[in-house]
Amino acid sequence: MAKKKDNWLTDLMTGMTATSILFNPAVLFIGASAATIGVSIHLWNQNQAAIQTEENFVLSVDNVRVDDPPVWLDRNLHQSVISEIADNGQSSLLDAGLVDRAAGKFQRVGWVESIETIRKSKTGLDIKLAYRSPIGVVEINRSNAKNRNGEKERLVPVDRQGVILPVESMAGNSLLRFTVFEPRRSESLENWSEWQDERIQDCARIGEFLNGRWQEFGFYRVTTLRPPINPAEQNVPYQLWTGNRQIATKVIWGNAPGKEVAGEASAIIKLQALEALFAEYGPLDSIPSATIDLRSGKPKISREKVAENPDAEGTLIK
Repeated sequence: MAKKKDNWLTDLMTGMTATSILFNPAVLFIGASAATIGVSIHLWNQNQAAIQTEENFVLSVDNVRVDDPPVWLDRNLHQSVISEIADNGQSSLLDAGLVDRAAGKFQRVGWVESIETIRKSKTGLDIKLAYRSPIGVVEINRSNAKNRNGEKERLVPVDRQGVILPVESMAGNSLLRFTVFEPRRSESLENWSEWQDERIQDCARIGEFLNGRWQEFGFYRVTTLRPPINPAEQNVPYQLWTGNRQIATKVIWGNAPGKEVAGEASAIIKLQALEALFAEYGPLDSIPSATIDLRSGKPKISREKVAENPDAEGTLIK
């Protein structure tokens, strides 16, 4: 059967002249289509700049739609990025590189944690961003600073990744405190940079994992006695302390989420243990002068006297 079909096709081609091939309807259609495409490409190359600047395709600041930034952020800074994307009316919605260029602009600004989506339509750009927000404040004072006489006492807000935020981000926010001994590079901090101290990043991870419930549980501070020369010392646990009182409840958390050692419960199990304690006792400072060890996932409560909790000025736990 295949052989007969091949012979039929051969006979047909043999019987066609050059003229009949050229004027075959299929050949004419293909040729016309190719010519049309060629002319279109030529016209586009000749007139691309003029077409892209037509009023209907111009990208203005008014049709770059972005989620509102945090209230503490200088709106002029945010608006300047939008203006750069619009490029004073020089940007076009027909520009194939517009979305990538817009993403690049926002990737370079510190207050944006990530770009979730950018959608281009005939009405403009719709940009959805995830902004940085403070998860806690790092305490720097004469008790825990490396330069105890010259270090300025202050609170430094950080986000969930340990990125340093402007002090304005603390306004109106009640934030969990992070206390470590001699925070590294505290004398040369820059907004929007990651704090180069693993202990602070770990505190931020614990703060994020508590998911805003730290106040409900009665916590006030995350701390550790890990030394700055060995910030990854897993045998020295992180601790959670309840309210700003002279004698408080101490919860031994262990290692940061995802860094648990063998035999240590996961952060999920620890959180469930906290929820069970809260269901029984309420805020954990209602168990005064107690130490609660969560590392096994099964809370162990001891009533012996614990060390004094840091005072309002942030004295380091001894």
